[in-house]
Amino acid sequence: MTKRKASIIAGIVLVLLLVLWWIFAAVSDSIAISLAGGRTNSSCVQVITHAWDDVNGEYKVIRTETNDEGSRPILLHLKKNALGFWTADNVDAAAPEDLWAGIGWFEDTDGYVGVSDAVHIVYAGNNAVKKIEFDESQLPRGVAVNVSQAENNYVVHLVSYDATLISNDAVENLLVGMVE
Repeated sequence: MTKRKASIIAGIVLVLLLVLWWIFAAVSDSIAISLAGGRTNSSCVQVITHAWDDVNGEYKVIRTETNDEGSRPILLHLKKNALGFWTADNVDAAAPEDLWAGIGWFEDTDGYVGVSDAVHIVYAGNNAVKKIEFDESQLPRGVAVNVSQAENNYVVHLVSYDATLISNDAVENLLVGMVE
């Protein structure tokens, strides 16, 4: 083999390695790439849940904020596709007059005897006026809640195995007096 053929082969191998490296970097950081390309602030991302569904595969629900002056909360339901890239399946941004966003989804629980689909509802906002906490008697029986809060920023995540137990109106009623 001549020197010229060897350098051509080495160049092709180098280009292939660079392409593979770029693909690996893009897949491993596809959430940051998708956030940077949109109207979101990728420096303040909070993962609310990261799970695997029997039907839909791997998914994440994250909270971030808009890049505009108001820094309104945004909730994103992301799914990982067959190539490993994260794509936004559902997005809800807070309206300027609301200061909160809400998102919901079903989690398929097939394979578990006696268990139906889990219903998730998440609210996120930056309009809390006091600490958000719920008394057990305020929640419908069979509903679990997780609250994370830092000053006026909050995330409320409710889960139930009965779709009739939680609704947007019920969550808004629970938050009365704790958010403006």
